[in-house]
Amino acid sequence: MRVPKLAQILILIWTGPRIQAAGQGSRDFTHFPHLLNEDDGSFTRGIVGASSSRTLADHDHIQHQDPANFGFGRYPVQGEGVPWHEGLPELPSDEDFFHSMISETPSVSGEASGVQGKKKWPWQHSEQPWVPVYRGLGQQKEFSHYVINPFIVDGREFGPLKIFADTFESKPYPHDLPFLEPINQQRQLQFKDFRKARDHHTGIFRTRQTIFRPDPQMLGVIEVKFKEILPQEEPASKGEAKQGEFLWPPVKFERGGAGLAMDREFRDKLFSVTRNHIVQHFITSDRVWRLPIATPQGTRNIMMHIVDPQQFTDQPARSQDSSLWVFYEAVHDGKRHLLALLGAMYLPKSIFEELVKGKIISRAWLNRAQ
Repeated sequence: MRVPKLAQILILIWTGPRIQAAGQGSRDFTHFPHLLNEDDGSFTRGIVGASSSRTLADHDHIQHQDPANFGFGRYPVQGEGVPWHEGLPELPSDEDFFHSMISETPSVSGEASGVQGKKKWPWQHSEQPWVPVYRGLGQQKEFSHYVINPFIVDGREFGPLKIFADTFESKPYPHDLPFLEPINQQRQLQFKDFRKARDHHTGIFRTRQTIFRPDPQMLGVIEVKFKEILPQEEPASKGEAKQGEFLWPPVKFERGGAGLAMDREFRDKLFSVTRNHIVQHFITSDRVWRLPIATPQGTRNIMMHIVDPQQFTDQPARSQDSSLWVFYEAVHDGKRHLLALLGAMYLPKSIFEELVKGKIISRAWLNRAQ
């Protein structure tokens, strides 16, 4: 039967793109996360790591490699004679999808990633700066933690910085690291005066929960405020934090792949010490201090107090010269009053009186002794 000319044209219009898609892969929308599996040694203790093609660290030795990008693979559409949809991989399970998230770089702003801003990070936007570290040898080898290898920003070397650490590390870090940015963007917060969180009748501190929010602008302002009176001393060893510098926090991969976050167990442990200091402040002597920070929107009051460095840092013993201070700010997220943990730093014991006399800090509340 002779096919009308109009019908031939319609058939060509209908089949043409599909023939091209099957033969040349022009409809390639198959950019999926590369899901590593147990066969290549990438899953250890439920954490995604590098594939077996990567060199592994020796026993108790941190591997210092170039920042790695092992988060994505590409699945091409299969060749001629195979329909385009048969070339797609199966969708990952919920469990595999979660594990793949921690090996992907979270979305950050152009400025934070070094693309448009003044600061240039040593990693591209699509790269991951962390690599896995293993303990043991051979078949006894097991995953220990991740580490961000040493890097240089603005002429200063930072790192290595540990991920999955249990305490603060006595090392400085750039406050605006792009991988910490999502923490500061998760909530719309109102800043409050922490002193008003204490009930005047019962003496109970009403705030019961904490979050970790290392606001880079606030951290920088606090460091500058103390730097004006601190002795200009170099750190004891290369890469170690100076007095008056915020320490690298204990962070891990946040569920959902939104960046890095602090474990709640650590925050609760620290907050239990904070609550005890508040109670003791009214019973015995001054334990909690107020650091006022002037901003265009008004004064923001920072809570600060001393904690035991043996409990909350990687230092094996207490320092004779320094005290470890932690810093909080009271916030409200629209539903609850919270204490936002800013971070921790060492300050010389010798400048405490100068801080008080210079009215840089003041007692948070009057106590029975006053």
